[in-house]
Amino acid sequence: MGRDLGTRLSAQDAQILTEAKPDIAVMLEAFSSLAAALWAALRPGTVLLGAVAFLFFADFLKRRRPKNFPPGPASLPFVGNSFQLDPEKVHLTLQQGVHTVIGWCEGNEIKGERWLAWHPVGVAGCDHRCLSPFVKKYGNVFSLDFGTFPSILITGLPLIKEALVHQGENFSKRPVMPLQERIFNTKGLIMSSGRIWKEQRRFALTTLRNFGLGKKSLEERIQEEASYLIQMIREENGKPFDPHFIINNAVSNIICSITFGERFDYQDSQFRELLRLLDEVLNLHTSLCCQLYSVFPRIMNFVPGPHQTLFSNLEKLKMFVAEMIENHKRDWNPAEEREFSDAISRK
Repeated sequence: MGRDLGTRLSAQDAQILTEAKPDIAVMLEAFSSLAAALWAALRPGTVLLGAVAFLFFADFLKRRRPKNFPPGPASLPFVGNSFQLDPEKVHLTLQQGVHTVIGWCEGNEIKGERWLAWHPVGVAGCDHRCLSPFVKKYGNVFSLDFGTFPSILITGLPLIKEALVHQGENFSKRPVMPLQERIFNTKGLIMSSGRIWKEQRRFALTTLRNFGLGKKSLEERIQEEASYLIQMIREENGKPFDPHFIINNAVSNIICSITFGERFDYQDSQFRELLRLLDEVLNLHTSLCCQLYSVFPRIMNFVPGPHQTLFSNLEKLKMFVAEMIENHKRDWNPAEEREFSDAISRK
């Protein structure tokens, strides 16, 4: 009985599926026709207009402020308040990755008020003559957008002292931009901050001094590498040539002699390729796509362009460094520190 019921149900299911197949095929055909019609109707101008509208909408969402955010002038999409600053009076301290004059830590309190911010705190200098119109209108605490990055500015000695002295620990972090975060992952001397940065800085300075930083022993390494560089220049026999890569090679060899305890020949194909990748990374870092990545990181992760080449090159460089460290670990003697990588292994 149970077997007959199972057979009967299976037959019914098969019949239902058989009847549904033409319907599914018709739906797929209709969907394909609709997609083809939409694609044919779209024109380059329509696509461009939609892309521009999407970018403006994304910028609008990015600029939304909490209710208690300090007041400030209205800003334009993408350029922020840059157009309102007098270029003859602006004296911003140009530091890589620093886009705020004063940013407030999330949950930080100043004079009893609680502020929120999206980016870690950074500090830069700005001429008071450039800011005086905003101070007169909005007071000693106001907001500006430098490009696409929201910033909170403070003026007046009491508030500056409150922020940088009384609450200096809250304002000691580095601003973390999406591109730098993707590259460095907020690690190392370049992007870390606070207690971790202090420990790494102390360790790096102590170790580098042990290996000759600021001493005559480092001068000897530089002189040795300079002799190789002069030899490479003489091999050109007075002909004009581009010294870019051999100078890069010389500088890199001095760094490698400290970090890995060895130098690389100027004709080493692998090392020359790594120097080329590094040079390309430095050039791509200022490209438009890399700047857009800092504004729309989630979108740009799926968009091809120079920023993807930059990430790929950096992965190759990281693999090279990791391979060098692994090679040194194989013959590492804890009782003897040969170079910086041995000191890190001990740490």
